[in-house]
Amino acid sequence: MTHLKIKAAAGLAALAIGFSVLAAPAQAKPKFYPKPYGYYHHGYGYGAPLAAGIVGALALGTVAAAAAGEPSCYVEERERMDRFGNIYVRQVRVCD
Repeated sequence: MTHLKIKAAAGLAALAIGFSVLAAPAQAKPKFYPKPYGYYHHGYGYGAPLAAGIVGALALGTVAAAAAGEPSCYVEERERMDRFGNIYVRQVRVCD
């Protein structure tokens, strides 16, 4: 697989995990409930769990992309001489 396909697969996996957090069913509790001293509490919302899910998905995607393990490659110029004495320079990709 090419590096682009590996990174795309890792990103897609991270997005799938992130969206699974969003698609989780909400708890069955009343949104408004009376307090004994006369005001209503509106709940805390979904900001913190949503942010934690997004950060977790990004972290997992980063770990998955790093675990894919790109080989360290570089381009090296190699000279070659033919039987007539002509020198040819080729660029060769070398991976460790």
